[in-house]
Order: sequence, then C-alpha cells, then structure tokens
Amino acid sequence: MMPMADKHHNYFTGLFSSRESLKSLIRRGGEQLSGYNKLFSSAILHDDIKPDRVNRILNVTDTL
Repeated sequence: MMPMADKHHNYFTGLFSSRESLKSLIRRGGEQLSGYNKLFSSAILHDDIKPDRVNRILNVTDTL
C-alpha cells in the first residue's frame, strides 16, 4: 500500500483498509467463481456435460 498525501509532507495510510471483511469476501468469491468457470470449461471440453445442459446454464448466467 502506498502512502497517500493530501498536502505536502502530510501523508496518511489506511485508506484501503476500510471494510476489510467485505473485501476478503469479495476476493474469495471471485476466486471461487474463477475456479468454477475453469471446472465448467474443462467439463465442456471433455464432453462431460450434454450440449442442451450447457445452453441452459449459459442462458441462466446471461439473465444474472
């Protein structure tokens, strides 16, 4: 984290530390979503999921 300054030689830190728990939840959720996307893509490539199911899943994600 870089120190921020609002005046010459007047630095403050902690600007990015607000709502730490929310930020960690968002980060973990993003990591899980990325993992699910990789598993889903792998399943599609290996023909583990039927094409009609893939289309239904993709149509639902478009509405979200």
